[in-house]
Amino acid sequence: MEIYLDKYFDYNNEQLVYSIQETQNGDFILTGKITGGLPVDGNAFLMKINSFGDSLWTKQFGGTSDDMGYSVQSLSDGGYIVSGYSGSFGNIGSYIIKTDSSGNIITGTDEVTITLSPFSVFPNPAKDEIFIETTSRFDENFLFEIYDLQGKLIYENIFYGRFHSVNIEDLSSAVYFCKLSCSNCVSFLKLVIID
Repeated sequence: MEIYLDKYFDYNNEQLVYSIQETQNGDFILTGKITGGLPVDGNAFLMKINSFGDSLWTKQFGGTSDDMGYSVQSLSDGGYIVSGYSGSFGNIGSYIIKTDSSGNIITGTDEVTITLSPFSVFPNPAKDEIFIETTSRFDENFLFEIYDLQGKLIYENIFYGRFHSVNIEDLSSAVYFCKLSCSNCVSFLKLVIID
């Protein structure tokens, strides 16, 4: 395998990149979690780099608890939408941020925490392994299943606790659906597996 770009960004912090997308002009937008040197558990970050890997800008979002971005998409207006996880703002749940082309939150919108799903799966897209994280208030056994687009059950296991990993090396590159079932909930998430 030939490496086309190898870049290290030293912000005296640990940065975990969960998603990268090419922008309309050939640059790249990244999201993930930045920790270390912060007075909080971690913040979601959004970074734009050019095709040479040079940082154009970096923005951080979050509150006083653990926050991270799992996926980023370019929008037709040139801005970006980040989805992730937030433990800040009084709730634990999904985290959605809409920005302009410079990574600034759009006026008239705000960071949003949605508490619809009791779990998250990351990274997404994934390659060899996924991680399942449940909310801290989730304290019961749950059934975790992966289905292909034809509805065929590909994987199932019963878990207990907040954090688990699943080996997906044997799954083909495709779109799948993850299902979490517990005594009083059923929740679905889309999962993309890449080679």
